[in-house]
Amino acid sequence: MRTGKTVCNSYTFQDNERASGLKAFMIIFIITAIIPAVLISGASAIEFTYSGELSEISCGSSPVLNYDIEGDYIAFTESDSGINRLRLYDFNEESFTNITESRYSDFRPEISGGNIAFQNKTLKGPGQIFVYDIPDGTAKAADPHPSAQGDAEISGNILVWLDGRLNGYTNIFIKNSPDEAGIPFRVSGTSDKHSPKTDGDYVYWTEAGELHRKSIITGDDSILIRDFPDSFEVYGGKIVFNGRGEKEGFAVMYDTAGGETTVLGSGAGLCRNPDISENYIVYECYEGSGTAIWLYDLRTENAGVLAEPKTGVSDPKVSGNRIVWREKDGSSNCIVICRLDTETLPLAGFEAEPLSGSAPLEVEFTGRAIVSASSGTVYLWDFGDGEYSESSSPVHTYSEPGIYDVSFTVENEFGSFTADKKNIISVEEVPQPDFSAFNRNGAAPLNVQFRDMSSGKISARVWDFGDGSRSYNKNPVHVYSEPGAYSVNLTVSNEFGEVSENKTGYITAENTVYADFSYDYPEENNSERLTLRFTDESDGYTDSWLWYFGDGEYSDEQNPLHTFDEPGVYDITLEAGNEFASDIRTKMFVSVGETGDEIAAIYVTPASAGMKTGEDMMFKAVATDVKGRFLTIEPEWSVSDSRRGKISADGLFTAISPGSLRVIAGYQNITGYAGVLISESGNDNMGEELTGLPEVPEAEKIQDFITGTSNPANRFKDLF
Repeated sequence: MRTGKTVCNSYTFQDNERASGLKAFMIIFIITAIIPAVLISGASAIEFTYSGELSEISCGSSPVLNYDIEGDYIAFTESDSGINRLRLYDFNEESFTNITESRYSDFRPEISGGNIAFQNKTLKGPGQIFVYDIPDGTAKAADPHPSAQGDAEISGNILVWLDGRLNGYTNIFIKNSPDEAGIPFRVSGTSDKHSPKTDGDYVYWTEAGELHRKSIITGDDSILIRDFPDSFEVYGGKIVFNGRGEKEGFAVMYDTAGGETTVLGSGAGLCRNPDISENYIVYECYEGSGTAIWLYDLRTENAGVLAEPKTGVSDPKVSGNRIVWREKDGSSNCIVICRLDTETLPLAGFEAEPLSGSAPLEVEFTGRAIVSASSGTVYLWDFGDGEYSESSSPVHTYSEPGIYDVSFTVENEFGSFTADKKNIISVEEVPQPDFSAFNRNGAAPLNVQFRDMSSGKISARVWDFGDGSRSYNKNPVHVYSEPGAYSVNLTVSNEFGEVSENKTGYITAENTVYADFSYDYPEENNSERLTLRFTDESDGYTDSWLWYFGDGEYSDEQNPLHTFDEPGVYDITLEAGNEFASDIRTKMFVSVGETGDEIAAIYVTPASAGMKTGEDMMFKAVATDVKGRFLTIEPEWSVSDSRRGKISADGLFTAISPGSLRVIAGYQNITGYAGVLISESGNDNMGEELTGLPEVPEAEKIQDFITGTSNPANRFKDLF
């Protein structure tokens, strides 16, 4: 077992952060404290640092199970090889006292007024509450009745505990002086009571998820908070506990005097296990890399980190200006004590974000201060532009360009300190680039006139025309010799920096147009499929279109919607172009209207083919109706011998092995055929007779289908 001291992290102020009005220079130890005001009711946004001294006791391999602190004493339970020892540490004497030990009790000590209340029990006997007199060094039973006593809390001469002596239920007993016997204080037919605690003239406890308070003097009993956790602490009418519901993940303080609730957090993670004493609340917050210990000052409403996030940190407690917590690091188990200074000269520093930018520039300032705990503090900011603020961490807007000095002064009853930073804020006025162009689209060679429309002070400009050429003139003329789409970039600059404006695909130089289009049948109000939607898919720059629909109608829209009067097959033509070029595209045999059972025959093209193994070929099909009109169809494709070849849903045939087979196109119970011969030489053997094809049923035969000139599909194969 050892004791030792280690200094807290120190903050090194910059050279241009200077003291004002200090009568002495002091070297202090500090603990960083960061304040997120949004999570702490009434707290400022300044980053506070409290001066103080950090020490450790009971560092060793034996775990510390529980502890309590009051004034100059810490009572704690230490476990060693199955033996639990109740020990006392005296801060003034820097000495330890062994009070008792047990294999069957963890004691759970509570200190008040020079006494320690704790639970002890034997192997077979129930727990019993004892009181240890620190000055006398003696312990005696608080109540001689062996009745499963536990969860004791002592405040001055008043002792309360849980007791199981009445009807087998757990009830609350109270003892008002050392010489009196314990008497029932709260009795009910349940055992769901927890954590009895005294504060002033009241006893507080939780029961069935509710916080109760009962007057020791009048006996008045009331429920203060519903949906309440089993564990809490109370001091001076202020109750601290783990939040629930919308306050889950935060430590919470409830003030019984005014009924106000304060939510305490870190802004980073789960906060819990608060303790309260006199002017301070301490709590722990898990922040990803470990658990940090936080302090909240009730008088100044300042809060901050006492111990940076670390694994193994837990269970903070406070008494006066001493804060303690457990810390486990590997095999080492320690009780850590932070003793806050009460009289310290202030120090100050600050950060600003952003440090530069264009006017109007909004800058957020974050102040830092090293002060005594609970010392009153005032602030004064000088932003260097004739404006001031008394806020702890203000947001200030700089309206005019320039370079500004900023100072931040912190003052309390012990002195003042000014952090002064020269040339920290740079309010810039960079130019804003913009440009336009005349004759942006046309045939190459294309002459384009550019115009600089930038605003602000400009020292230099650079044009990048996207074809490898540049210009430094204000309004240049540039010739695009080759067709293409060109992005143009203009960069303007002054002493504050440079800014670019880029326009993608801004210039189009063309000398060729390739007309093309697609069409589909809209579903809405088009059950007879008489309305077609045409979509321009031409390559090259086009700004004029002329559609001929084959029914005597035309349109100059880019993507027209056209309704035909009669079903049938029409030739559709698109003429697309611009001032310098144009092109025409015609698609024949566009089917309009429902065909129903009008189809009389299906023709496959090519009608015959010679292929090598592994080759692919695309087959197409057209149909004629009973009136001899040609119709476009989307048939179901198949083959007569899947060992020789296969065909996809869109008509792509793949030769697999040598032999002959038929390619079959089926639609509305009508079938069309093509013959395929697969060999090692492919088309070289097309003069040979196609053999091995399955017989075509007589009813489906078409005269001279494969070789005859009467097959119309042979006339249209180039259209596909």
